[in-house]
Amino acid sequence: MKKHKGIFITFEGGEGTGKTTVAKLVEEELISKGMKVFLTREPGGTGLEFSEKIREIIMDNDNIDPITELLLFNASRREHLVKKIIPHLNKNEIVISDRFSDSTFIYQGVVKGVELSCFTKADEITVGKENQPSITFIFDLDPKIGLERISSKNRSTNRFDDEGIEFHQKVKKAYLDLYESNKEKYFLLDASKSVDEIKEIIVNKIIKHVS
Repeated sequence: MKKHKGIFITFEGGEGTGKTTVAKLVEEELISKGMKVFLTREPGGTGLEFSEKIREIIMDNDNIDPITELLLFNASRREHLVKKIIPHLNKNEIVISDRFSDSTFIYQGVVKGVELSCFTKADEITVGKENQPSITFIFDLDPKIGLERISSKNRSTNRFDDEGIEFHQKVKKAYLDLYESNKEKYFLLDASKSVDEIKEIIVNKIIKHVS
């Protein structure tokens, strides 16, 4: 099994938990400490036109069959992994992805009901055991607060933002269950804290991991 030179880190959580904001702050802090960092996000992928087109298809259509949706996410992820994530890991960089395969497991699997076997088979083909993240930070927040944050920022919403509160509560519970399933891999964050506090926790954890 090939081991990458770099460190693969993912951020996960529900809508409005602050992942994207914190990811940028963590990137800046690590770079200031002399580390090489590649920050990206899913669905899509930084600098990948093909994957971004798949993202548009997913986000612009709210009546996609859950299995079709799962396969679209995995098609985009495979391109992202092979053309961006792995090459940067092989340059001995820290790769941070705002969402990865755990999002597909939570949203399309647990919440939308796609059987675990479907997710597992797709993930084995798309990602494989050798390309799984080393650390996944789960941003935990009351869904009502997350949706209020989105509204207060007056940003355009996507179709996942616009789901009902019951959907978002299921997402929150599913992430907590995922954390409980493997506390060595998953690191739970109280996303109600300030972005600076969360940034420091993550940066310290990463530095400890690479030391």
